[in-house]
Amino acid sequence: MFKSFLLFVSIFLFTESKLAAQSEDTLSIEVVNTGRLDTIKIAEFNSSKSDTGLLVGTIGCGIINYNKRKNIVLGSHLGAYLGGIVVLNEMWYKGADRTKFHFFNDNKEWNQMDKVGHAWSAYQLSRVSYATWKWAGYSDKRSAIYSSVSSALLMTTIETLDGFSERWGWSWGDFSANTFGSALFVGQHLLWEKQIISFKFSYRNVNYGDEAIDRRADVLFGTTLSERILKDYNGQTLWLSANLKDMFPKSNLPKWLNIAVGYGNKNLIGAGYNDWLDPVTGIEHFEGETYPRTRLFYLSPDIDFTKIKTNSRFLKGLFFALNAFKMPAPAMFLERGKLKFKAIHF
Repeated sequence: MFKSFLLFVSIFLFTESKLAAQSEDTLSIEVVNTGRLDTIKIAEFNSSKSDTGLLVGTIGCGIINYNKRKNIVLGSHLGAYLGGIVVLNEMWYKGADRTKFHFFNDNKEWNQMDKVGHAWSAYQLSRVSYATWKWAGYSDKRSAIYSSVSSALLMTTIETLDGFSERWGWSWGDFSANTFGSALFVGQHLLWEKQIISFKFSYRNVNYGDEAIDRRADVLFGTTLSERILKDYNGQTLWLSANLKDMFPKSNLPKWLNIAVGYGNKNLIGAGYNDWLDPVTGIEHFEGETYPRTRLFYLSPDIDFTKIKTNSRFLKGLFFALNAFKMPAPAMFLERGKLKFKAIHF
């Protein structure tokens, strides 16, 4: 189900990144009046250091209607939620047989790549949701809590739809992964009021180099690049990317520099086993020894795009969206006990 979550997160990132980009555009001044924020005057301050070391800048006044912003955010959350469910129903559940609610244990499938993908999706949904709640004028703590609730509501709804689908079922493994992703985001904000560790995704196109396996991959993962990005676990890597400056604040390291630990796989030609019947030749393939299912563990430098300063709203939105993905970079990786190196890993 990671492919459906990735599809929805892409839609959510696109529709709300503009709001998220504005979340740090102004200096918010909270005015307590009847227990809530209303329409208030704010001042926007753009600053820089002069040659003498003094802080200089310009101040521009404006009006922020937080009630209007709250309505926009509530409406966008509701629209994204309903729209995402409709899209998933049309592209994923349509035509699938429905049944009574049931459970399905898929924890051993795909070497848990789908579970890590669920966690990434929940984390990214929380990240986008948090930025929009902040833009609406809520405190850091409230925004973090609201974002985790928003993410959990969507993910649990989709898992419930799985529970009524004959092909799948409610997966406690998926639910646990969803919970971990949301908790990773909200926990860091409640503890540090920022994200020291980011959850990221990367993809490389895989050339299987065997006619029979190519046909199998076409059946499992599709034939287009977009399908392969969403479905091919052999090409996906999921990363936990830590900001070095946040970890070592007294260092002279660039604020944008991260170090990332990644998890990927190779030779996954089936959910649980590499055995299949070739529909073209009628030959049964048992490729567990020829193509052993292999876990890969990576270490690579990365960039935290949100730490790159810019006054451009467009670039802020672009950097916010890009920070969901790991940038191509040199990488060391561990494969079956052997340490190897790649000049560039996507």
